Amino acid sequence: MEGMRSIGHIEDGSAARNFSDYLFAEGIENDCEAVADGGYEIWVHAEDEIARAEALYRAFLDRPEDARYQAAAKRAAEIRRELKAENARMKKLVHTREQTLRKVGGRGMAPLTKALLFLCSLVWVLSAFGVRPQFVRYLFISDYVPVGGGTWWDALVQVREGQVWRLVTPILLHFGIMHFAFNMLWLWDLGNTVETRQGTLFLAAFILVTAVLSNVAQFAYSGPHFGGMSGVVYALLGYIWMKSRYDPGCGYHLHTATVVMMGFWFVLGFTGTVGDIANVVHGVGLAVGVLWGYLSAQYSPMRS
Repeated sequence: MEGMRSIGHIEDGSAARNFSDYLFAEGIENDCEAVADGGYEIWVHAEDEIARAEALYRAFLDRPEDARYQAAAKRAAEIRRELKAENARMKKLVHTREQTLRKVGGRGMAPLTKALLFLCSLVWVLSAFGVRPQFVRYLFISDYVPVGGGTWWDALVQVREGQVWRLVTPILLHFGIMHFAFNMLWLWDLGNTVETRQGTLFLAAFILVTAVLSNVAQFAYSGPHFGGMSGVVYALLGYIWMKSRYDPGCGYHLHTATVVMMGFWFVLGFTGTVGDIANVVHGVGLAVGVLWGYLSAQYSPMRS
């Protein structure tokens, strides 16, 4: 047989199969084949396993009745079941990713992601590219800054009076070309991935929850003068990270370049070298996304 070598001959069929299973359980791929003149030939697949297999064969001939050879069949069967399950999982994963790529390629950008990119672009233009945010002041979480003995809750008077959109709309505000460009790039990448995989309603709920939590936390820390999609995109990063790590069958995958760049900006924001950054938004968004992704992975029906 081309590519394989025989390491020996065993007369008894049961013993031959036990030894073949023993080799397999030891990580040596082999075949046990009946020969015309009686008995069974043991063929080893890999050339670099020949010497080891021959040594095991000689040990077997010395004590073929050893219990380890009798138990080998059970071990080999367990390994084969695990390999079969792993192959099935990998085929499902590949199929899922192919479906996702077909959806993205066939339908273009998912609708909510596209709408958010459009809205952020429109707001950026209306605010004179972030220079005149007063033109879109109704998108800030509040017009009031907590002062003196006032608390952040007191300063949320407009929200309490019914302007509840302010809890979310700071995500549409951006200041400066780098702030706008990177957030839109990450929204396009991560938001489109999640919406394509889990649907528009899921992404909408995810954005609402992560936006409200990260915006309120930043407001309580520093007041209303902040904006950006950063809390949401870092939440998306944390969510996909946990899902891909703890639920491999989900089909999610993070590009190395995305992780490196977002990690770099996350750390850089705390150094103060790039100006006044809403670091609380970043941190809370990431934490919420990590928690959401981890809990989701634990209860996923696709989890291995």
